[in-house]
Amino acid sequence: MCRVAFDRGFEVLSQHRIAELKRYKHKALASGALTKVIRDPAILVRAVKTFATNRNLREVPPEELLRDAESSVHALSRLASHPAKDAFADWLPVDVTVDVEELGELFRKHGSDKSTEHDYFEVYGSILAAKRSEPIRILEIGLGTNNLAYQSNMGLGGRPGASLRAFRDWASKADVIGADIDREILFEEDRLRTWFVDQTDSHTLQALASQVGPGFDLIIDDGLHLPNANLNSIEALLPLLKSDGTMVVEDIDPIHLHYWQVASAVMAGYDTYLTERRGGYIFVIRYR
Repeated sequence: MCRVAFDRGFEVLSQHRIAELKRYKHKALASGALTKVIRDPAILVRAVKTFATNRNLREVPPEELLRDAESSVHALSRLASHPAKDAFADWLPVDVTVDVEELGELFRKHGSDKSTEHDYFEVYGSILAAKRSEPIRILEIGLGTNNLAYQSNMGLGGRPGASLRAFRDWASKADVIGADIDREILFEEDRLRTWFVDQTDSHTLQALASQVGPGFDLIIDDGLHLPNANLNSIEALLPLLKSDGTMVVEDIDPIHLHYWQVASAVMAGYDTYLTERRGGYIFVIRYR
């Protein structure tokens, strides 16, 4: 999604250059232009100076385009209508029941930070508790690689597949699927399968979507915590949700909140919630 927008930016810039050149050509060949220059030669000097400094006619470095795009997103986020702070609580009154506590204990047992550094288990338990005994389907991006070569690594103490095993053990009929960029940690167990995915490559996300099929009760993005990667995942995986399903983007950096404020404003047909939990922000999406 972000890459398409970036490419589109270059395309628009090129169109501006063509339009500007045509405008200069039109002015230069317009009747009376030569007469004006003869009467006031300084006009020609000013015209050449304007032409030379016209931003639409020079090559703009990618980093400058990115700065402009970032500034635009910030402006859009300020214009976006922000939901009331209690909107998330109104939709999901988090209730730490026995079911929810058991999910938290399983996260701790398997080594997931969803109940140690964060309290995300309360959200997931509250969402899924009523379906715990049903054949629910869960998909999570990010297995928790401990390979430091990957930007999305969990550090040397990471335990790949921790949260997947917790969900599998908590819901006896659950079909749990995971995906990660680190092929070395992919595995398969009872009611648990994993696939390769690179969130910066939309083709791999589309391939994942076609392989696992639709019908998910919960989709979690706990992979590469960058807006472009998250938005790519949302675009590819959101159609896989059941009508009453939920998608959650975890660990949103506060410096990126403006992206999610804009996303919330433009996602027609969905209820979205940007809310702060212990240890981080999450972005929640549900069909309206």
